[in-house]
Amino acid sequence: MGHDGKHLLARISPMEPSRAQPEEETWVPLPMGSPPVGRAKGVTVQLEEAAAALDLETALSLTGDTGSEERKKVWEGSSALTDVFVQTGEDLILNLTEADIPPNSRLWLWQFTDETLVEFKRGSKPETHTGRIEVLEKTYNVKLKNLQKSHSGIYTAKVITPQEQKLTQYNVTVQDPVSQLYLTFSSKSSTSSSSILSVTCRADDSSISISLRCEDQEGGESRCDTKSGVSLCIYQLKELIICNHSNQVSKSESTEKIEDHCIQYGKTS
Repeated sequence: MGHDGKHLLARISPMEPSRAQPEEETWVPLPMGSPPVGRAKGVTVQLEEAAAALDLETALSLTGDTGSEERKKVWEGSSALTDVFVQTGEDLILNLTEADIPPNSRLWLWQFTDETLVEFKRGSKPETHTGRIEVLEKTYNVKLKNLQKSHSGIYTAKVITPQEQKLTQYNVTVQDPVSQLYLTFSSKSSTSSSSILSVTCRADDSSISISLRCEDQEGGESRCDTKSGVSLCIYQLKELIICNHSNQVSKSESTEKIEDHCIQYGKTS
């Protein structure tokens, strides 16, 4: 997954080093009857139409592409599920290149669970079925706009005809940014020679606490709680208390000097 400055970009995981990476091609609508991009030159229209109705192995044979084992592997589709995390309200681009699509395909689409978002027909313009998706110009890439938590789920690109086949899948999770943090200090015990403070870090729905000695600012307790990918951590770093709150899409931090609070409670190192 990457970022172009405005949108998150989801990409298929790189293939093994031994497999050549196909170059990404932009999509140009083809006139009806023309051979799909990537076919061998000199093949007649009749042969192309016949090949489209056959299985992938036969279609490759008829179009003179029998030696391209790497392309066959790509066209077999991917059962891998790529996890993508997006902050609420952001856009996400899902990529699908010409090289990912079998050459005999006539109809393919992007789908969210059982809902068809956009259809591609060979030689025709894409047909979108929802206002929350945009097909990027001259490509099969789609932009999911203004994502909300209800848009979390499985997004699938697959061929429908001549034979149904999954091309790639993304498991998209939409999350809110983490909440603001609040650090509070209180005295646990205090003498003329020692002060022990309790420090608590609070977020909207959780809190975590440690104890520290004012006369010992070289080390101290640290705690970290993680649940469902959301972490809340507090620790002492020399003269500072630091609290971090993070999930897969955002992070917040609060920092305070220990000395200021030790003075308040009657002890400074």
